[in-house]
This record gives sequence, C-alpha cells and structure tokens, in this order.
Amino acid sequence: MGNAILVRKGGIDVSDATAVSEQVLFGSSFFAGENDDIQVGTMPNRGAINQALNAGGIYTIPEGYHNGMGKVSVASLESQTQATATPTQLLSGQTAYVSGKKITGTMPNRGANNIVLPVNGTATIPEGYHNGQGRVSQNLVTQGAYTNAISS
Repeated sequence: MGNAILVRKGGIDVSDATAVSEQVLFGSSFFAGENDDIQVGTMPNRGAINQALNAGGIYTIPEGYHNGMGKVSVASLESQTQATATPTQLLSGQTAYVSGKKITGTMPNRGANNIVLPVNGTATIPEGYHNGQGRVSQNLVTQGAYTNAISS
C-alpha cells in the first residue's frame, strides 16, 4: 500500500479526508479530525485466512483487511460419509450416503409375515425386514379322545 498526501500552498489539505481509524490498517497513520491531527488506524490486518469446513459448517469472516489470498474449503462428502451399508441392507426406497455416493435400499419390508405350515411341512422365511409381529403356525386336526401315551 502506498501513501498519498495532498499538498496545497502553505501546507497539507486534509479537508476532504473521510477516513476514520477503523478504516485504516492497524499501525498506519493518517491525518484527520478538526485540527488535522495525526491518527493511527485500528483495522486488523487478517492477511490470508484459510479455513476448512465440514458439511453444514459455518465460518464467520472476521472484520478487517484480507489480502485476497485466503481460501475457505469444504471437506469432501466422501470423507464425511464413511459407512459400510449396501443397498440390500437398507429398506426399499430409503437412501443413505456411503463414501460420498447416494445409495437406495432394496431390502423388502415384510412387516408381520404370517406362514401356515402343512402337516410335516417346512417353510422358507423370505428375505427382508420383519417387524417381529409375524408368526409361523400349524393347525393339526385332533382325534377325539385319542392319546399317545408312552408307558414305561
């Protein structure tokens, strides 16, 4: 930054000066005031500020002079979404970010799945999410008073 002084015949003309100390760099002097007094600036020199943010982060730019060489950067989404989920582990239609990529779930929602077994039958429990309210049941016909007793 350079200094400029207007000189008129007989002295310095500062009548058009409008700066105040907050607008002049800290430690720099200037003429101002009713008596054309030398004053010292108070504006902080921030230089080059570098700030890194994560998703959703906020950075308040501090008051003062900035030299234009600073940068505000944002961390990659990949570095902020380190996860191991796969589409088959997420309910169908639900989404998540895994290593910076959006994935959509494919796991079926079975809810309360009810299965009735035939006599001596088997059932395959279908893949997917079950809400814990489902049942596997079997209805057997009984024969009146028939009992199967084992005697020793």
